[in-house]
Amino acid sequence: MGIQWYDWITPTTPAAGLFFGFVFTLIVAIIMKWQEKSWRLFFTALGVGAVVSLLLVSGLNWLGYYS
Repeated sequence: MGIQWYDWITPTTPAAGLFFGFVFTLIVAIIMKWQEKSWRLFFTALGVGAVVSLLLVSGLNWLGYYS
């Protein structure tokens, strides 16, 4: 099973959840960099978003959402 076109609405696999979590995190980090002109803030947002995406996908997988 790969990533489907509708996975951005409701991810159907852990890989899709991680992929779109990272994509949305990257978009937010780029907007923050553009607004604040700070590389430190960019990498902080990127790191926090990546950790949150990993934790949420792991939690949903543990609860059985993807099966």
